[in-house]
Amino acid sequence: RPPNSAVKRAKKMVKHNNVVPNQHFHKKWARRVKTWFDQPAQKKIRRERRKLKAAQVAPRPAAGSLRPLVRCPTQKNNSKLRLG
Repeated sequence: RPPNSAVKRAKKMVKHNNVVPNQHFHKKWARRVKTWFDQPAQKKIRRERRKLKAAQVAPRPAAGSLRPLVRCPTQKNNSKLRLG
């Protein structure tokens, strides 16, 4: 036999980010599973917080004068609008 036959017989490392096959869920697996049952509630909470924050900083934009919309000068970008 060639000397590298022992390497071929040994278990190879898995390549890439594949699923580990044949998982047998023991060891109270339900405790380790991450659930998202509070997702709708968190969505509502985030939305309410955004509304509160927007009300607190209401008279915007207060940091300087308003700038007009202008078109970019070059042919490549003249379809785009930006602040002047």
